[in-house]
Amino acid sequence: MSKQRFKPRLHPKTVPDAPRDFPAEFVWGAATSPPWAEGETVSDWAKLSAQDGSVPDDGPRHWRRYRFDFQVLRDLSLRAYRFGCDWGRLQREPYGELNRDDLYRYLEMFAELRGHGIEPWLVLFDHALPRWASLAGGWLNPETPHWFADFVRRLAYATDGEVRHWIPVSRPNHYAFASHAWGLYPEGSWGRPDRVRTVLRRLHRGYVLAAACIKNHVPGAKIGVEFTGGTPLPRRVWHPGDWLGASWAGWFLQTYGRSEYFRGIGASDFVIHGIGNETPVRARDAISLSSLVSPALATRTVNHGDGRSVTTRQKRLARLVRRSRVPVYFMGRGHGGGNAGGLDELLPALAGSGAAGFFYSPLLDQFDLQHGLAGGGGLLRVDFHGYDRRRDLRPFAFHLAAVAASGSLAPLMAKGKEA
Repeated sequence: MSKQRFKPRLHPKTVPDAPRDFPAEFVWGAATSPPWAEGETVSDWAKLSAQDGSVPDDGPRHWRRYRFDFQVLRDLSLRAYRFGCDWGRLQREPYGELNRDDLYRYLEMFAELRGHGIEPWLVLFDHALPRWASLAGGWLNPETPHWFADFVRRLAYATDGEVRHWIPVSRPNHYAFASHAWGLYPEGSWGRPDRVRTVLRRLHRGYVLAAACIKNHVPGAKIGVEFTGGTPLPRRVWHPGDWLGASWAGWFLQTYGRSEYFRGIGASDFVIHGIGNETPVRARDAISLSSLVSPALATRTVNHGDGRSVTTRQKRLARLVRRSRVPVYFMGRGHGGGNAGGLDELLPALAGSGAAGFFYSPLLDQFDLQHGLAGGGGLLRVDFHGYDRRRDLRPFAFHLAAVAASGSLAPLMAKGKEA
């Protein structure tokens, strides 16, 4: 195993005595996802490959190098870590006992995080299914919510109070859309809105059952849900079809099915909302008379950096906070090639939004289904050509650390001027 060590050198001037722009209780953290970061894949993602030919096991191998990654979190003054327990890794058959060795590894992770003063925020379904569940139809199978609830019950009991923040389901709208509109995921199909609707209902059922299991075994647990980010916009501002397509995509991704997670037995205590790119939409890509969804949308839309001004973005994020009526934590990253990695535009917008916290995603470069290993953008740059997957910090990681340590935007603005 590599003996790589890391200790960031934060200059005293990067944490000045300046007025706070973020409240003292503002949560600063980072995020990863098991199918993209862990390696040694045992879920249904094991049979997927990206356009560049890479597979999930070519990623950063967080499963083996988590101790080093947690040290980086601590030294960057990030006190929360949103990550997942891979269902397929822990449970090898329906209603089966949890795999003891892998369970102990996750329990070690929780203890390691708490030893560094970092709070684990645990995701239970992060778009990866056990192979046996995928072969049985995935979330189209009416038994899957009950299988999922059994897994959550066993895991909640095993954690013995080590985890206080639980996220049973990650981005349900995006998962259903990507699976059965774009056909990207293993259980997927092309242009099937009927299946999208079914999967959404089953995901919500699984969420409700999982929330009940967690509350029964972890007194005082906070249970939340994640929603995807992104703003669909008409590619041609003068074209009525583009406006219709963008409005439909925005309604589905940002509105449809959200309210179910804030009422009833499984009502959420918090929400994590992604900060995505603007996505230009053409009418013929977004809708069709036969299926309402065209598989071409996934490849023909072009993501680019959010060009909105800080004031406009503040208003948009503040609307999301007011609409949710529970604490909202945003997750994403800055876009742009500036010296601050786009954080000089994103963090000022967060300061004026009323958000309760921010998770930078991803913590480290990881596998991406569309871009393979070329996506980048993590706080830690990973050398994918080396066997030990050495890491080194990108410059903007220090910018984020300075703001998190001081609660002030002054260090970020000072670094921008120096650059």
